[in-house]
Order: sequence, then C-alpha cells, then structure tokens
Amino acid sequence: MPIYLGGGLVALAILGVILAIAAMSDREETAATPTPTPSAGVPPQETPSALPTITAVPTETVDPSLTPTPDPADPNATTTPEEPTAEPTAEPTAEATEDPTTTGGFSGNDGDWTIILASEDSQSAADKVAEEAAGKSITAEVLNSDDYSTLNGGFWVVYSGAYATKKEAQDALGAVKAEYSDAYVKKIQA
Repeated sequence: MPIYLGGGLVALAILGVILAIAAMSDREETAATPTPTPSAGVPPQETPSALPTITAVPTETVDPSLTPTPDPADPNATTTPEEPTAEPTAEPTAEATEDPTTTGGFSGNDGDWTIILASEDSQSAADKVAEEAAGKSITAEVLNSDDYSTLNGGFWVVYSGAYATKKEAQDALGAVKAEYSDAYVKKIQA
C-alpha cells in the first residue's frame, strides 16, 4: 500500500512540473510575439526621467547674547544690542544625474520602428536588462507596453533605437541579435 501511495505522489509531482513548464512556454511565446491590442484613443502618459532639484531652506537661529538688558541709567528703559543680519548659507543643490537607461515613453515618433530586446514583468527587471545592454554597447531604453496599441499590455519593454522604416530597423537588427538572440523588429504606435 505505501508503495502505491508513494508512486502516486511522484506521478502527481511529475505532472505538476510538466504543467508548469507548459504554462511558462505559453507565456514566453506571448511575450515574444506581442499582438496588437485596441486603444481607446488614450494618449500615452509620460514618466519624468530627471530627478528633481533639491533646494535648502535656511533656518533662523537666535543668538542668546541679543536679549534686551536694562539700562542702568534709566530703570524703565532697556537696550537691545544691534542684531547682525544673517545671510543664509547656500547649500549645493542636487544635480540630476542621467542614467544610461531611460524609463518612460518611446523616444521615436509615433509609427516608427524599433528593436525589442526583452519584455519583462517588472520595471526593475527591464531596467536591469537595459543596463546589461549598455554594458554591451547597445543603447537600450525601457517603456511601458500599456501605453502603446501595437504592444501587448502588462509588460515593461526593453528596446533599442527608433527607425523611420522597417528596413532600417531590420538592417540594425543583426548587430543586436548577436547579443540578444530573441530580439525582433516592431512598429511602435500609441
């Protein structure tokens, strides 16, 4: 009896692994070949990519030596020492640093072509792929696929370049495919 029970559990575990692999392969096919989704005419939202400038606010300090003191000649009068004018000290402002990757919208014109390197579930994963591409001398940027009708929604897409024609994009694809074998050409439209 225990042998049958153990064998049944092993068979169920193997079946679970097979189903998980099948589900993952379906998901990869969907990400590799996105299909156009209809757009309700909503314009893409832009995500700011520059860091804000931080400005320091000076604080006023009170010098205890500036408190009024009674005048010994006139007990009803008090003298107040002259208060020096305090000049605020300027602190350096934080300068925006430019990251090798840009997260936001498509840098080309609506209807231009690009090379898709990867489609990721999270922005951080897409940013990591874009940074790796920069290390391989490939200029890569990240966009949210929800903003474009020609891309499947729900992904952060890593792309390289903006090309006016499909032929220009296909000519540039060879160099990118050397590093990213799954890269493909795609038209980007809002």
